Amino acid sequence: MKKNILLLLLGMFLLFGSCEKLIPTYYSIRVHNNSDQTIYYYAEYILPDTTLSINKPRWLYKVNPGKADEFYDSDVNDEKFKRMKNERITLFVLDKNVVDTYEWEYIRENNMILRRYEFLIKELYAGNVFYPPDWRMENIKMYPPYGGE
Repeated sequence: MKKNILLLLLGMFLLFGSCEKLIPTYYSIRVHNNSDQTIYYYAEYILPDTTLSINKPRWLYKVNPGKADEFYDSDVNDEKFKRMKNERITLFVLDKNVVDTYEWEYIRENNMILRRYEFLIKELYAGNVFYPPDWRMENIKMYPPYGGE
């Protein structure tokens, strides 16, 4: 009888102990464009204080003036996040007209970004990014720094 109870408890532990892995935990970032220009944005996993990716991102997400767009990405339990002790998820905001006019290499070499936000894992759960940044963004690491335009 004790053996059956032990096996039942062990089975329940294995079943319920692993449920966390079965339920994906995605993060989302809602980008609010409070400017009068259309913007593009994209996110990457890179070390802080770096520039735009060498190659143009596969997806640039567009947000019209006065609108918002939501970006969803990876399971926070995946390998990318296990190595992110000092890394951040970086969200770049670019002027649509600049992206549509210039080659990516020129944009990158001249650092033609409107804003770069850097998020730690715990900051992802806030979920809202405002461009241009307002008081709600003052504690998020960004370039140019908040209030330093």
